[in-house]
Amino acid sequence: MPVNNKMKIGVFFRWMALLAAMMTSAPLTASTVPPQKLVDEALAHLNTGEIELAIQKLEAARMMRPSDIRVLYQLGLAYYNQGMEATRIDDIDRAQHLWRQAVEMIPTDADSMLRNTLADIVARADTRREEIYNKLQLEQSLTQNPTSLEEGLKYARMLLKKRRNSDAAKIYQNLMEAHDADPRAFTEMGGLVYSMGRILWAERYYDQALQRDPSYQPAVKAMSALYDSLEALRLEGYESLVESSH
Repeated sequence: MPVNNKMKIGVFFRWMALLAAMMTSAPLTASTVPPQKLVDEALAHLNTGEIELAIQKLEAARMMRPSDIRVLYQLGLAYYNQGMEATRIDDIDRAQHLWRQAVEMIPTDADSMLRNTLADIVARADTRREEIYNKLQLEQSLTQNPTSLEEGLKYARMLLKKRRNSDAAKIYQNLMEAHDADPRAFTEMGGLVYSMGRILWAERYYDQALQRDPSYQPAVKAMSALYDSLEALRLEGYESLVESSH
């Protein structure tokens, strides 16, 4: 996703857009201008979502001009976006370190608005980092030892909304093992594999849910809908498709 689109999401990115505009309009001095070609190429990569290439260019520019706050800001932004996309805490830490370096390089009486804006970005990044850290801890906990069925189901549904089907399937598998007597994880796992076209696998999961509670309505309705789908396929002459769906 291009960086420009990312910066439209939430207050945090509006602050970063403001800072970028402020830096663009700020006067440059000969001692702080990095090799412009590297910076221009890096910004082009950022705008097309090629974050790793942008980081390579900006790291090279930083080696040549380590005191240029524009390079530090843009490099921090690249690491931040990479960390958000890949959910990597270390990249977010790098971004915060670079932004703090930039803050320290701005004299307290030189441009208070620029300094305060960048400092606010660092503070907001702290909050986002904490959110991601907590999310990763929860994911690890649920993947290894899903003690709470309600919490696990809620998290698996969130993963499905993000189209992380394989991660959701791992959660459901662990929930089915940890809460073998409850039909809910079996039913939702059936729904997941059904959405992937694995009809007979879905039938097996629904059947396991009903073995645990024959009156559990979500499983009853899901199984009924599945049988209706199978019958419709057979009537349309797709018998071979039905047989290969598992």
